Amino acid sequence: MTSTLLPATSVTRELDCKDSPLRALLRPHQPLLDQWRNTMIRSLSGKPWIRPARTRLAWMTGHAIDYRARWWLTGVTDLPDAVLAGLAHCSETTRGELLEAFAAVAGICGGVLAGDVERAVCAVAVAAASVEPLYRAGAVPCALADLGLPAFSAEYTDLVDDVVALSAGLHPLLADLCGREIVTGPVVGIGRLGGDADLIAGSELVEIKCVVDPRASATRAIQQLLVYAARLQPNAASLVLPRQHTRVVFDLGPHHAALENLYVAIENEYG
Repeated sequence: MTSTLLPATSVTRELDCKDSPLRALLRPHQPLLDQWRNTMIRSLSGKPWIRPARTRLAWMTGHAIDYRARWWLTGVTDLPDAVLAGLAHCSETTRGELLEAFAAVAGICGGVLAGDVERAVCAVAVAAASVEPLYRAGAVPCALADLGLPAFSAEYTDLVDDVVALSAGLHPLLADLCGREIVTGPVVGIGRLGGDADLIAGSELVEIKCVVDPRASATRAIQQLLVYAARLQPNAASLVLPRQHTRVVFDLGPHHAALENLYVAIENEYG
């Protein structure tokens, strides 16, 4: 599960800095990164896109569909550790409201759910998603904490609608992962470098990127996937793009030696 202790820096933060040591370590792997990026972009050709009603809040539905995808595979088992850690920054009332709402859906099976049940699970996912930034950034604005759960649910109905729509497309994206051993939110940090992969399904690393335009963030998404793959050494890695009804799978078999070398280099730099 995801660690509640934040490291000194993170994979995403280092990738966003053009002069970071991590970016330098990835340069020898640029041909592979370019190949993966081109494959990802080609896979989006002609695909319909699900666009959020409020683009500025797409980050919240992005977190929420991460949770919904995990629960789709495992059943509604528990709240992510990052959410539980974020709740530590909330009032007792907020904590109680979210935990009570989660208890009402806990134990629901994975896969496709009936309409009202699906909406209840997605509503909890959206509320939980609003809390996660408290784990990463401390006392920052949190809509759930500010409004309380009833008012939050009324104001963010469109976000729940968005997650319900995204969830409806999960079956063709995730169905072949059912039956595999699922590990959610494994820590893939190295020393002072932190980062969380979304899922490990058997021997496949699965990253969910619920972005409005994945072409704009393709470079960083592919870099991030390669770093996580170097740490975890799976047999395959995939990007799931729920808004574009797309999953792109990369065979890592031919690249194990390169990934091992990259992992050693990252460990030497950040360990």
